[in-house]
Amino acid sequence: MTVCNVHYFSLPPSPPPPFLPVLPTAPLLPLDRFLELLGRRVRLKGWTRYRGGLDVGKDQTGLWSVYTEFEEHEIMFHVSTLLPYDEDDRQQVNAHIL
Repeated sequence: MTVCNVHYFSLPPSPPPPFLPVLPTAPLLPLDRFLELLGRRVRLKGWTRYRGGLDVGKDQTGLWSVYTEFEEHEIMFHVSTLLPYDEDDRQQVNAHIL
């Protein structure tokens, strides 16, 4: 079981794109296309497989994540733009500044 962090950077700097479930007719954003290479988007609430420390009961770590299996290993990606952001959370603010 493995946890991997995924951070999204774009040039020139711009706010991260909104992440909502992608509808079949909606064009995929570059990050969505990249995440599809890594695994499948899963709804965290109610998820019963490996969760990599993400909350699967109360949506405290976001609504969605990316999950895959590789050579009998379960991998849950912590995707920075899918995690909730709270300016009052000093840990998140410090991580954002780094």
